[in-house]
Amino acid sequence: MGGDAGSRHPPVLVGGDGPRSLAAAAECGDGWMPTLTDLDQVAGKLAILQRLSRESGRPGPTVTGLTFKLDERLLGRCAELGFQRCVVLAPADDLATLRPFLDRCAAAASRVGS
Repeated sequence: MGGDAGSRHPPVLVGGDGPRSLAAAAECGDGWMPTLTDLDQVAGKLAILQRLSRESGRPGPTVTGLTFKLDERLLGRCAELGFQRCVVLAPADDLATLRPFLDRCAAAASRVGS
């Protein structure tokens, strides 16, 4: 896929979870990036994406979840579903807020990744 180490372009992550977005991710995207508001719904869309990828003759794209809060249960469920990574929006008001957040992220990642 385009995002492999030997590729000529950065990976293309397709966001959205509607039919057109899933088709684009399956047919020409390197990855899919859903917003993690309802993980049961995302799991259903992931199954559709995998089917569309097979029908397109392509391997399924990588999955990067996007969330607005650090939730260890959510991250664990994403790992179970086969997500390659999750992006957690960080508070960037100041370093005094950011540093403890990054420490919590690192601790959560080590627990979820075990």
